[in-house]
Amino acid sequence: GSAGQPVLSKRPIYAVEPKGGRRNALLHTESMSNGVWRTFLGSKGAETTGPGGAPGAMIMNKTAQYSTIYQFGPLLPVGVVATGSVWIKRISGPYSLSLRLSAEGGYYTTPITITNEWAMYTATHASNGVTKFDLTVQDANAGTSGSFVIWHPQLELGAAATAYQRVVTPEDVTEAGVQSLPYLYRDGDDSLPATVPNLVTNATVWYATAAGAVILTGQTVGAGTFETLRGESNFVPAGVINRALTPAEAASLTAYMAAARGA
Repeated sequence: GSAGQPVLSKRPIYAVEPKGGRRNALLHTESMSNGVWRTFLGSKGAETTGPGGAPGAMIMNKTAQYSTIYQFGPLLPVGVVATGSVWIKRISGPYSLSLRLSAEGGYYTTPITITNEWAMYTATHASNGVTKFDLTVQDANAGTSGSFVIWHPQLELGAAATAYQRVVTPEDVTEAGVQSLPYLYRDGDDSLPATVPNLVTNATVWYATAAGAVILTGQTVGAGTFETLRGESNFVPAGVINRALTPAEAASLTAYMAAARGA
């Protein structure tokens, strides 16, 4: 039988991620009006466009020294290196800003000089094990006002900026030019059961999660409810058949599950 879930709160989330996985630790990277993006001594302006008219940029209005826009990030172990990157264009006010990987004081700070044209700026620092890594753009100039535009922010592990990933939520991540892999995300007590007959003791069960693809042979599956969700991220929900697979079937199924996981 086919799987279904009539209770809305128990349905898994339809999710997508790029082949190779998520790298960008930030959220709402093209909707910076969202509350995960915070400001200090300044204010968000209108959402606008980035280079070439691309959507997803945000104007930041500076009203005083240390006007800041930022998003909180993770606390990393001592010595772990992270890189922040963001495109910025000046509208008015000073050209000198700070691109920081911390919203807590002056930690992980890289001075930058912006221009009236779009350019990408990066900062790379190693964790001190105490200060969280955030992505922060700040104007440290005394007594100044003005505005600038930011676009395509990214915060990732490693010593170099990589291709930008658009992140809405942890379950909605895409990357231009990279295959998107759909999956079912299981949070809490989500369930996607199917009703099956008695398949006795020689059933074959298969599924593919973030941990890998699995084919189980010689399984005992009695009549009743068969749970198709196994683990948290289900690239291929569990299936079952009342016999052993032929070598050709097993090879074909293994290849299918590997492709679904982007392996």
